[in-house]
Amino acid sequence: MTGWQDRISTGERRSAVLLAALIDARRPLSRSELRPLVPGYDADSATASLQMDDDIALLRSYGLDVDWNGPGCETVAIRVPAWQHRPVELSETDRRLLEQAASLATLDSVGTDAMRAVRGEPLPPEADTTISLSPRGSAARGRPLAYSRLHRLVWLADRGATAGFGYPDATGAFQPRQLQVAGLGESRGVWYAVGFEPGSNTMRAFAVSEMLGPVVEAESPGTYEAPFGFDTAEYLALSWRLGPDPVPARVRFDADLAVYVSSMLSHIKLESLPDGSVEASVSVGDIEDFVGWVLSFGTHALIVEPAEAAARARQVLAMMVTRHG
Repeated sequence: MTGWQDRISTGERRSAVLLAALIDARRPLSRSELRPLVPGYDADSATASLQMDDDIALLRSYGLDVDWNGPGCETVAIRVPAWQHRPVELSETDRRLLEQAASLATLDSVGTDAMRAVRGEPLPPEADTTISLSPRGSAARGRPLAYSRLHRLVWLADRGATAGFGYPDATGAFQPRQLQVAGLGESRGVWYAVGFEPGSNTMRAFAVSEMLGPVVEAESPGTYEAPFGFDTAEYLALSWRLGPDPVPARVRFDADLAVYVSSMLSHIKLESLPDGSVEASVSVGDIEDFVGWVLSFGTHALIVEPAEAAARARQVLAMMVTRHG
């Protein structure tokens, strides 16, 4: 009896290997690079080139977006948008049938999250988003959604094109956002896109794992230039900066810490006061982290604003007194 493997044509086998080579490279490959990677091509280079054209045409017939300018084109690549996982548009009938199917099955955590996405509910933050810009290594531990978005953000930032994506607001509802990416980096296992929204001078940080839907080109290439010399790692080092909607804050350090703070926070705007203290003006994306950071300086630091952060500091200190009193 003939198995399904025996019913696959030689061209289909070659196309599958060709696709694997393009995915593994994640860059344009020349014909001379591809030929030794794909067994089955004719020894004659002209015949092999015709076979490769047929294989590429077959991949395109499956809907794959291949960067290829027709027979004889010297380089082949998978177009950037094809790396993204685009959401499937579901009708109300589709949703109802999926709900019925889910009610009959025992879903694992992945299936549960999938059904939440179908219902339009926000998903919990991804616990493991340790990913890299390489298709190997730590990327294997990152979810494909976050991984593909990261590559897309790099591609847009490299061309100076504003990125567009969905992101949860303070209530958890997703809102459309735009970002002129200045840099991408990892903080505590999570990747962030850091930059400015069009028309804003406030630096913002968006967790790639919390973005919703595909990352799109919101404005054409050349719309902006990334700030020269911007150090993404330095920005991400202070975790209280990380948030999509930072608020202005001021913290005062007394004279005993003035020299130390001036050295440690040399990249932050500091104002010297007559009593020898210094005051830092910052943007805070995570109030809880900011309060913890300020309290780590003990009695040498004072939150001037925002009032919300000062109130939270008093609450934390009161809890500590109660616990250790």
